[in-house]
Order: sequence, then C-alpha cells, then structure tokens
Amino acid sequence: FNVAAPPNSRYGAETNWSYEAGVKSTLLDGRVLLNGALYYIDWKDLQITSLLNSFGSSAIQNLAAAKSKGIEIETSAMVTENLSVRLGATALDPKFGSGVRDGSQFAACGLQPNAGIVGSPCSIDVGGNQIHRVPNFQLFAGATQTWRQLVGGFDGYARLDFSHQAKKYSDSLNYAHTGDVNLTNLRLGLTNGSTEVALWVDNAFDQAWVRSVQGIPDFGTNLACGSRGQSCATQVLRVYRGDGRRLGLTATHRF
Repeated sequence: FNVAAPPNSRYGAETNWSYEAGVKSTLLDGRVLLNGALYYIDWKDLQITSLLNSFGSSAIQNLAAAKSKGIEIETSAMVTENLSVRLGATALDPKFGSGVRDGSQFAACGLQPNAGIVGSPCSIDVGGNQIHRVPNFQLFAGATQTWRQLVGGFDGYARLDFSHQAKKYSDSLNYAHTGDVNLTNLRLGLTNGSTEVALWVDNAFDQAWVRSVQGIPDFGTNLACGSRGQSCATQVLRVYRGDGRRLGLTATHRF
C-alpha cells in the first residue's frame, strides 16, 4: 500500500518467469566436469516509484518490464593427480523493456518540483537501458596444486583465484558505473581434513577498484546525461572503493 490517495493507494505484485535449459557432463573418466546453461528471465509489472503531481507526491506503481537472457559455462579438470583447474563465465543481456519510465530518477534529471531547473530535457524513459547493479559479463578462473603428506600428516596446497566483473551501472539512467573489476587472490595452507592453517592474500596486486557508485543530484548546473546525450542535473557521485590488498592467517579445526 502507498500513503497516496486512490487510485494510487495500491500497487500489485511484480512477477518473474524464468526459463533455463542446460547440460551437466562428466568426461575423461570423471577427470573433467563441464556444465552449461542458457536462460531467459521475463519480469512483468516491476514496482517503480513515480512522481504523482507538482507538489512532489510519489507512489510505487507497476510501470516497468524487463528481460534478461544469457549463457553460463563452468568447467573443472584434474590436469594431474595433484593439480586442478577451474573456469567459469557468465554473459547476459539485462535490459528494461521499451517505454519504461523510472520515476525514482526525477531528481537526478532535475525534474523534481522546485529544483530550480526549468525545461530540462533529461528523460526518465529508461527503456533499452541496462538494468542497474547487474554486470553483463563475469569470469572466474582458478588453480590448486596439492602436495600429499607434505609435513606431519598434513597435505600442503597452493591456490590461485582470478575474477573479472564487467562494469555495472548505479542507476537506470546508465549514468554512473563502477568500471571493470579484476581481482587476484592467493592462498597457501596445510590441512589434514579436520585441521587447516592457511596464509592468504586477497587482491594480491593491490588493484584499485570501485565497489559501488551512488549519484546524488546537484541542481546547480546541467550537463550531458547518460547514453542519450541529454541534459541532466549534475550528479555528485559518492564512490565506495573496494578493499586494497589484505593479508591474513586463518586457523580452523572441525569437530
């Protein structure tokens, strides 16, 4: 329920139909696993905040539709008895349907009442834009080398993991984004199944990366906005950085 008076006091449920077809396989006497999937997601009646009048009253309404289609592949293999590798990738196309108007972006476009910007041509029609906070590509790769009975009944291991995440937009206008994220993690450890001691390094190359970006509208000036080349209010961007290089030592015992 909204606080607003009828006919905007109620909004309905949003629905999501998901379709997936895939294959899971074991090859070379179980030394290789290969899985793949195609999927399609259809959202209807997305709940979007919209401005109702010139006094700034707003309400949640069922105004939006969106679709996402993609492919996901993952594989792992025992290269030798003690060396395993892993690889996975996901590519998708998450977009708002045509004619979707995101009323929550009124302020970002300088369309909020009493904002001091008159006649801003910035459009809150986000149809065809990439859905925010969702990257369109991700990749993961890793390898683990094991040394059996390395010392005192413990196996030794070394693990290398790499992940890539394509940029993701912070809002439906597709104005601000995080940029690509590439991280490498390392782990060295000893384990006997119940007890494990590990030295680890996350973001080993100390890459600077952005966890999220939040646009805060500044109604003082106008500038080009989004992929449409339209005029919008300046956005003050709050940028939340991800962690730099981190080192740690972890000891675990399972009872």
